[in-house]
Amino acid sequence: MFNYLKLFPSIVIIVFILSYPGLIFSQNDFFRLSGNLHFGSVSKLIHDSEGNFFAINSNGVFCSTDSGYTWNQNNNGLTDNNIRDIVFVNDEKIIIGARSGQILQSTNDGQSWENLGSGVSANNALSIVIGENGYFFAGTDNDGVSRSTDNGLSWTTINNGLTNTVVHSLAVDTGGIIYAGTAKGIYRTTDNGNYWTRTLGFADTTIKRIEINDSGFIFAQVDIFLFRSTDGGSNWQNVCDKIIYVPFPIRSIYGAKAFTIAKNGDIIIGDDSRLLHKSTDNGDSWNKVEPIYTRIPFWDETYASINSFDVNSNGDIYASTSEGLFYSNDDGSSWVELNSKLADWKVTSIESASDGYVFAGTRNGAFRSTNNGDTWTINNNGIESYPLINKIIKHNQNNIFAACATIEIPYLFPVFRSTNNGNSWTKTGSEEPNQGNALNDMAINRNGDIYTTSYLHGLRFSTDNGDNWISLPTDGFCLAVNSVGYIYRGDIKVYRSTNNGEEWMEFPFNSGGYFDIRVHKLMVNSNDDLFALTDNGLYRLNNNEDILQHIGDNLPKDPYLIFNTNVDTAFSGPFIDAITINSLNHIFITYHAGVFRSTDNGDSWTKVSSEKFSALSIDSSDYLYAGTSSGSIYKSKGPTTLTSVEDDKNRKIFGFKLYQNYPNPFNPSTSIIYSVPMQCRVTIKIFDILGKEVLTLRDEEKSIGSYSVKFDAGGLPSGIYFYQLKTDDIILTEKMILLR
Repeated sequence: MFNYLKLFPSIVIIVFILSYPGLIFSQNDFFRLSGNLHFGSVSKLIHDSEGNFFAINSNGVFCSTDSGYTWNQNNNGLTDNNIRDIVFVNDEKIIIGARSGQILQSTNDGQSWENLGSGVSANNALSIVIGENGYFFAGTDNDGVSRSTDNGLSWTTINNGLTNTVVHSLAVDTGGIIYAGTAKGIYRTTDNGNYWTRTLGFADTTIKRIEINDSGFIFAQVDIFLFRSTDGGSNWQNVCDKIIYVPFPIRSIYGAKAFTIAKNGDIIIGDDSRLLHKSTDNGDSWNKVEPIYTRIPFWDETYASINSFDVNSNGDIYASTSEGLFYSNDDGSSWVELNSKLADWKVTSIESASDGYVFAGTRNGAFRSTNNGDTWTINNNGIESYPLINKIIKHNQNNIFAACATIEIPYLFPVFRSTNNGNSWTKTGSEEPNQGNALNDMAINRNGDIYTTSYLHGLRFSTDNGDNWISLPTDGFCLAVNSVGYIYRGDIKVYRSTNNGEEWMEFPFNSGGYFDIRVHKLMVNSNDDLFALTDNGLYRLNNNEDILQHIGDNLPKDPYLIFNTNVDTAFSGPFIDAITINSLNHIFITYHAGVFRSTDNGDSWTKVSSEKFSALSIDSSDYLYAGTSSGSIYKSKGPTTLTSVEDDKNRKIFGFKLYQNYPNPFNPSTSIIYSVPMQCRVTIKIFDILGKEVLTLRDEEKSIGSYSVKFDAGGLPSGIYFYQLKTDDIILTEKMILLR
């Protein structure tokens, strides 16, 4: 199995910018700057009768022939590595669905893949099932359900009665009834998709997964809860309400992230906090079983999560987590780690500078870009023993600071400094680093004084660039400094000091019920208004006011608050993961519901993306950087300061897609696939490495749809070439390699 960071210390991706930037975006509408900084966590895991395992994620397909201990990446034939589902047709054939809508098959145990027909659509192929008569069914991101009656060679959309066309999950029972879990409820068909009817319940709720046991009971994962139907979907019961959760803080409450039905009929639920619950009576009662312990320390509560399960013919349970693969041969009572390479390296902090440098703190160290994120290198020289970075911050042109941590007991949390733009790191201070509790945050005031905070070991500051540290008798989760040097800290309240931490003034919340509200992030805008991310959503402290006001009432709520009646109703806001503010004081936040923007200081919010990120940052040119929990970094295709007229235009142009050619490298011919969202004139041209035009492949009017054009390079020398899609609104360019 390849280790990219050992073989290639610099991961390089060539990026071409859209001619019109935009604000309405998804992950497809960002540049994926780093690629994944590793192989990535597994979204689905399956096995065949011979014990071979297949895992998929946004980096492609991985295969293991030794029960998951070693893995090989097998993307031969893929033009889109973002794989969303994988199923066995029989012992000789595997099919996969890609984000681009392509359906591909392998007849050689996943060693290579070939395209089946034209695919289901230009949208995500989210789920694939095989009906009892051998028909293929595919659920998509926006086009409903497609059916193939000829082993995937051709597809027909079958949405009669299906009023919601975002289909996350499909399942087939022993009687041939097909169930579709959509963004607005569950549908079923008894005639192979000719007509769909909606079951009762879940009218406006996303169904993530459906599974049916041997007794015919249907289990549906609804947000973070598990529902059961014993009558074919006519009635549903929330079986997760039998599981006791701690009511505070909200972030410590976790529901069903994934579930599986074991060979003996037991149901196992995994959640975001490594916890496992098992039911031996179809969900009527639950017992907590041995959690999956990993190398991530206890203090990083937001990191570990269980993504999927698989059960083999022997009853062994395999769990894909954000920290690797694990298996249990005793119905989940104990777990053994298989391979830590298939793990997430969460991006925790992004710091950009005006000189083109961008720094990213991750769960595997520090990454640096010297060209605004186009290429990245990992630079852990000096911090090899402290690879977990909570915060990275640039003081000036000469000094960068990182709040680091070890991954083993005793947990140590020193601050490191780099004086050479991240080439190497040196531990600051002369005393032993904090033990047993993480450095949660860092901040620097206008005088250059550095402040750090941890919940148990308190607030520390340095006036000499980290050479010496002074401890203050207070603690906190997070810090912020305003333009006049006032320090804000947050724990279960918000406090401000006007004299470098000697005295503190408390600021109350205007809502929150009888519970204290934990504050986990603070940020100040250019007007010195303070924004606090809490377990109860978002609060704002206007400059010169003394009460924190709850804002963002129009933001979608956390699913836990919708379904669980055991939580105090005072908790009305979502748990927001990250916040950043641009030069116009437009605020961007991200959490489970996506990315939202406010242009009126937080009073109202507009959803700009359905993707969830773990870190956000705005650079000096107002470009938005976004890091994910799976170790990728994205950059917006344009600055975040566009007008509404420009926004309107970009809603249209983001539908243009130019995919990687296949095969690549090629000799002598290759296929180029592209999509257009409107009637327009399209030009496809080929250029050599010097930018000289080689050939025009297409120059014609095209209607909405996806197209493929063949390029024959006969007579051309080996080398790098570029192919370009051009319309009146957009120019897209990709690289290909002719290798003779």
